[in-house]
Amino acid sequence: MVPYRQDRLPILPTETCIWTQDLPDTAVPQKNNPVVVHDTNFAIKLDAGKYASWVTIGLTSPQLLLLSGIGPAAHLKEFNISIISDLPGVGQQVADNYETGILSLGKRAVQGFGEIFPAFWKTSKASIRNIYMWCGSFSFEGFWPGFPNIPPYFNTTHGPNQYECALVHMNPRSQAGLIELQSTDPRSVPAINLNFFKDGADHGLSAILEGVEWVRSWLGKVNGSDPNSLAPFQELHPCEGEIGKQNFTAESQNTYIKVRAYSHHASSSCRIGGDGDRFAVLDNKFRVRGVEGLRVVDASSFPKVPAGFPVLPTMMISEKATEVLLAEVAAAKK
Repeated sequence: MVPYRQDRLPILPTETCIWTQDLPDTAVPQKNNPVVVHDTNFAIKLDAGKYASWVTIGLTSPQLLLLSGIGPAAHLKEFNISIISDLPGVGQQVADNYETGILSLGKRAVQGFGEIFPAFWKTSKASIRNIYMWCGSFSFEGFWPGFPNIPPYFNTTHGPNQYECALVHMNPRSQAGLIELQSTDPRSVPAINLNFFKDGADHGLSAILEGVEWVRSWLGKVNGSDPNSLAPFQELHPCEGEIGKQNFTAESQNTYIKVRAYSHHASSSCRIGGDGDRFAVLDNKFRVRGVEGLRVVDASSFPKVPAGFPVLPTMMISEKATEVLLAEVAAAKK
């Protein structure tokens, strides 16, 4: 088992990535000196020559599978890729939470990340908490080429007075995203369309707007008479003007939110599922269906978006995968 070099990945991930592959027993240490593969979230200790697995992000795994001949047969034929396993779910039903925010300028400079605070709460559209929010001196409104907010202060766009409350709408109803090949070149970016709001748009937009209005309600109550106060806040997005004095319709705000909602934790693109689920790519031991000795362990394997951020859930399934693999190795030795 050998790590796959990160500088050769088709998409350089922001999360951990390991590639391990089958090698002849002579190419790696034997059972008296087993191989250990580590990164910050994942560790496997196995004897030589039995397994292949990788840990990446939810966008890269389906691309690697498709390029390897594992995925929807019709799509693979478009690129003359030999079919190893016809799995309709590869790159299908991709999902992520919706992210947006309310961005404003304070009366004075915000002191930095020490003033950031998080909160979870439930809107009227849900039975459990469905909004995760954090506020502080940053401006983060998505990803685009040349994204200007860079560390360490993240204030190059609007200056030190910027104050944003970012909102994540958890458990979205739409799970209709697609990741498909555009080329057989592994360095070529795949076609990615998360199809946000394709299903349940009214429900999702109403929940997000409720969150935005809740944030606006308490920002508008901050006492601006104190010389050290941040208030009054001048909102930039989605409704320009002094908070508490704007006059914008729900329709105009929903239009802005729908257009500007973004994502950076896509999941479920190679999801686990039961034998009767035609879109299930993996079984309950992370094995790729129809392919011997191959597993996928990353955010792509979740059946649905896991809560707010996938970092801890991904660590948990990594631990689970480690247990599964070690148990199989132990059973094989008996």
